[in-house]
Amino acid sequence: MSASPSRTSPSLARLRGTASAANRLGLIGMVLLLLASIALCGVTYQQLQGLRQSSESARAQLLAQSIAQRVQHAIAVGIPMQQLQGVEEFFQSRLSTYPDIDSIALVLSDGTVLKQARQRDAAPDASTSAGADVPITMAGKPLASVRLALKPSSAQAFAQQSALLLLPVIVLLAALAFLAARFSEAQGPRLRNFATRLAIRSIRNGRYDRSFAINQRKEYDLRVQGLGHTTRTVHESLVRVRRLIASLRVTEPQLARRERLDQLLHSAESTDHFAENGLFQIRVVAAEAQAFWACLLISMASMSLAALVTQASLTAGPVALQSYSLALLAVSAWAGALLSARLRWRMISTALVSSILVCGIGLIWASGWLDAWPAHITLLATHVLCGLVAGGALHACQNVQLQPQYSNNAIATNPRWAVAALSAWSVALVWLAPALARTTHSAIGLHLGAAALALPAVCSLFYLLQWNQPRSPWRFQPRARSEAWLTPAGIAACAVGVVAVLFNTHEFASDTLLTQSALGIGLFAGLSKRLLSRRHLALLTVLCALVWVLDFLLAQNPLGHNAVACLAAAGFGFVAGSLLTLGGPKRELPALHFLVSVAIGAVLAGIGLHMKLPAQMLAVIGTVLLGAGIWRLGKPTAPSALTATQGEHHAA
Repeated sequence: MSASPSRTSPSLARLRGTASAANRLGLIGMVLLLLASIALCGVTYQQLQGLRQSSESARAQLLAQSIAQRVQHAIAVGIPMQQLQGVEEFFQSRLSTYPDIDSIALVLSDGTVLKQARQRDAAPDASTSAGADVPITMAGKPLASVRLALKPSSAQAFAQQSALLLLPVIVLLAALAFLAARFSEAQGPRLRNFATRLAIRSIRNGRYDRSFAINQRKEYDLRVQGLGHTTRTVHESLVRVRRLIASLRVTEPQLARRERLDQLLHSAESTDHFAENGLFQIRVVAAEAQAFWACLLISMASMSLAALVTQASLTAGPVALQSYSLALLAVSAWAGALLSARLRWRMISTALVSSILVCGIGLIWASGWLDAWPAHITLLATHVLCGLVAGGALHACQNVQLQPQYSNNAIATNPRWAVAALSAWSVALVWLAPALARTTHSAIGLHLGAAALALPAVCSLFYLLQWNQPRSPWRFQPRARSEAWLTPAGIAACAVGVVAVLFNTHEFASDTLLTQSALGIGLFAGLSKRLLSRRHLALLTVLCALVWVLDFLLAQNPLGHNAVACLAAAGFGFVAGSLLTLGGPKRELPALHFLVSVAIGAVLAGIGLHMKLPAQMLAVIGTVLLGAGIWRLGKPTAPSALTATQGEHHAA
């Protein structure tokens, strides 16, 4: 009866070879997007250069005409050209009023320079500068001309400025494309490969008492269904053998023959496992991938709307509580998670209500109905509502991710990290949400931006309705979990709150989006990779602190300031992400503890900003918190314990 495949099955080896298909697909998509963006930037740069040269030529012509009119007026009243007084002083006044003018000259018709003025800090460059030559006439005869030259345009500085503007947007779009490709792979081929691997392993171990099923059925990939059919066929054959032997034992009067029938049944079953009352069906779902994507969409939409309102308030005028806006969001998120835990709704209900509320907030702002309200009231109300939504969504998504640990009818596939919901929420907080808000506000404004930022919540509604199936992890109620407060992950969450306020509400660098991108990439890398040793993390933390000090010294150098700030932010994010993954799937930091730690860090950072503390000091405070988390770490955790797949562990 043993129909188990060989332990060196080539099909199983091929399945293992596709474990990183999601990463490859995501990286390919990201590289293609980056190449397309670079090509687009090149074309855009050439067009902007042409427009810039045309505008400079037009500007030089207008300035020269205004000066020539003044000289023409003096000649018209009868003053000879050689006797004009105050021409050089007039030229110098124009140079001081328009610093981009390089030189102004009054040139006679024979080419002689009569009067001339020039900037002291620059020399004319006829090959690169824009200029104009406006004639001065008397009775239709040319007497002289005003020759004006602008300073040479700095193409390098223009390219640098354009790159600093476009690079964060390109990185943001590439990151979103990578995450979308990775989620699609985890929901599709990776899930089917994972279920097939579990089914093969189960048959190989002689477990004919259970079968595996997935919801994502494809006509071109029916491996899981085929293996399930094979398992049911073997199990039904054994059941018929059991019934036949039981019938024969009833009618057989001889004891020796009845014992012989029992031996035949035992030989048929061998060491394999068969069910007594039917097969136990295990439904394989991508719980971690679903939790990550839903939490990312809902939290990114809610936080982006809050950041968008903050950007609009800053353009309208300073707000007294703007330094506490993100702290208010974090506190409201903790309150939302607490409310979700107390209500004990099903996770699908909490997530659906959160998505609908985000859509409602976006539509209200898009309608312009709140424009007549006081800015500080709308700012506070938006942050409170968005925080409640984001906190509730995090609590629900984390329970969906952890549900397979408490249920025997579902197994989660692995998206490479255990803290999927916390990862999505953290990356959205420090990078995706504020970057989307800044980009959207500068591109399309408040009203259209609010409508656009509500679209991720609409997408989450579509996915949630699709995942609302029988025995889905989304249809269970949340479970109460407890964890010590002063854990390395909790301290790291507090540090994340500090830097989130620093980079979202303070102009830390000349280009905040670029620094936020570096921070988000570092955090994502730390959440996705294996935890380094305690010694390596401590060394990286010390280097980050030194780099923050170097950044303070380079505050007057914009280029060096941006480069050093990005380097320090990336290192900080990597250490914080590594500490957040501490404990693995069974000891993950609960959402309530994570949010209260983030809120504490955000409040501390808000107080520091209100007290006019230097930005680098707040960054050093966050780095010191990371050092405290590493000190609490004690011993390095084995990487295998952090990256073990819960689904494979369950199936072993």
